[in-house]
Amino acid sequence: MPIAEETLAGFVGAILVAIAAIDIASRRVPNWIVLPSTAIVIAAQIAFARGHAIECALASLLAGLALLLPNLVSSSWIGMGDVKLAMLLGATLGWGVAGALELAFISVLPVALLVRARGRSEGRPATLPFAPFMAFGALFVMFAPQLLGG
Repeated sequence: MPIAEETLAGFVGAILVAIAAIDIASRRVPNWIVLPSTAIVIAAQIAFARGHAIECALASLLAGLALLLPNLVSSSWIGMGDVKLAMLLGATLGWGVAGALELAFISVLPVALLVRARGRSEGRPATLPFAPFMAFGALFVMFAPQLLGG
């Protein structure tokens, strides 16, 4: 992984941890973090990986669109913060965003089933913050190859 790529992965990794923590605490993905971060990542892709920048821009748009569609059906299915976070992941991972989102949906399933089975707990809505699962998928896609020696 080239130095610019490592720096970008570290930056996005820190952002994802912060966003996941905020989403767990408040069930919100703050625009003031995710939007500037997406702009920074796209600018970095253009500056340091020109050949990869178009892929990342397209992946960003398509990932956002993929999560926007359920939001248009019902905003209770997925929040707009998650849509914008998907765009950040696309800008970072390029086509790898598909694997990150797939991992996020697979990993949220058992938790969602458990929450559904338990019903609503005292005073808390039966909703799940999705950003931590998206962060898990993205971090896995970014760092697993290096951890596994690939």
